[in-house]
Amino acid sequence: MSITQEAIKRIALSNNKNDAINELRKNIVPNYKIRSDFWRHEIFLNLIYDLIAHCLKKGFSLHQCFVCSNFFENLLNFIRKSSSKLPSLVDHILENLKKLQPKLCDKSLHEFIDYLNLTILTHFNLYKYVFCFDKDDNSLIVKNAFHIPVDATKEDEKSAKPYDTWLYEQKIKTFETKEEEIKNKYENQRKELLAEEENAFKLIEFIKNDAYGADKPLDEKSMTKLIENASIPVINFTKKVLKCEMDQVKESYINNKQKQEIINAEIEAQKAKQTSSITPKGKKK
Repeated sequence: MSITQEAIKRIALSNNKNDAINELRKNIVPNYKIRSDFWRHEIFLNLIYDLIAHCLKKGFSLHQCFVCSNFFENLLNFIRKSSSKLPSLVDHILENLKKLQPKLCDKSLHEFIDYLNLTILTHFNLYKYVFCFDKDDNSLIVKNAFHIPVDATKEDEKSAKPYDTWLYEQKIKTFETKEEEIKNKYENQRKELLAEEENAFKLIEFIKNDAYGADKPLDEKSMTKLIENASIPVINFTKKVLKCEMDQVKESYINNKQKQEIINAEIEAQKAKQTSSITPKGKKK
């Protein structure tokens, strides 16, 4: 059972986060199969609350909060499928945004897309791990099964790092630098598109407010035709902004995937070193 618009209203009027989460518990009933499903569901509720709180803070109407929360809940359920991957999630979002777009104004739609980019799309692997791993356990036990390269400055500033450690860190820094470059590139593209979109909106406002009416050059038919023509660039700019968002996600995904491959290779190399350093004890005669 999903959250209702009436529940959104009660959450908006709640005194604190705990009251709001309790309201969500009444509306979104879990299906526990194993013990770890309990805390998974609590994380799920907190994610829904964070989205609703964000929408309310940004001035969304109760109905807009309602449709966005249902959209977000649908995405979380999509991630819960063991077969789901980030590219298929991106396709799913793009397809369903078409249905959501008429229900939100342009500003709210951009705010919501930004939120998706900062949460589900950026941290897809984390969400996937939280909701999909099968271990029935109430705690996480961290065991150092492999050697992690140590920052030499913490142990001895005078001692030099091994070449393999230095090379590994340089590779990781390269991917981190590229991630920052990707972010800046698409941020600049986004700003340019939004500026052009704003100019198109100003043209529409001018047609409606300054060029139509008594003693004005446009009659109603001419005004309607001009607005229709001026609206085409607005729609195109919106599509370009959405594409810009998705391109950034895909490019970041490829970069992070390559970075993770380097990390995994280093982990395997360290495991191999650790295994080769273990010598079996001989039997006593």
